Amino acid sequence: MKILIVDDDINNIKLLTKILERKYEVITASNGLDGIQQAKEERPDLVILDLMMSGMNGYEVLEKLTGQGLMDEMFVIFLTAHYIDINQVVKGLEMGAFDYITKPFEELILRAKIGVVSRVKEAEMNVKKQNVELETKVEKLTSSQKALLKINEALNHKNSELEDQNSELGRFNRLLVNRELKLKEFKQRINELERLRSE
Repeated sequence: MKILIVDDDINNIKLLTKILERKYEVITASNGLDGIQQAKEERPDLVILDLMMSGMNGYEVLEKLTGQGLMDEMFVIFLTAHYIDINQVVKGLEMGAFDYITKPFEELILRAKIGVVSRVKEAEMNVKKQNVELETKVEKLTSSQKALLKINEALNHKNSELEDQNSELGRFNRLLVNRELKLKEFKQRINELERLRSE
């Protein structure tokens, strides 16, 4: 999993990098603008974003990421001061942040929250994979149904041809029967005439 750390405090960046680089691919940015650019180019799975930065703050960075459609692909965990107003945390969550961590943070809590993100990302990937498989199956079923429809149409056409042929055969048989009846009648008349002549 790729993690982008955005923080204007170099010491926080160093500490977070040291903790995370053993397990994750870590990239860093020391300000909001650089963070947005890194997010565009690197497409991280998770952004650990300092909320109260100088220049562009975390809210503004999150708003930019959302506006550029990048939040569909990544999660954001806010880094906040322990004394921050809870309403500011709520604001960040309502804007699309996944979670938040207060500074100074506990390494175990940080790892646990990142672990949750990792599991959610994995679940999302599995769902997408299953959706692709389902779409493939639906396409195959649709193709099979279309093929069956074509076969049915061909059979119906063939049945129609056979019905026409049967109708023609029936008419021909009736003609033959009528002809045989007429021949029989003609023979009877001839026999009757011969009989009369012989008398």
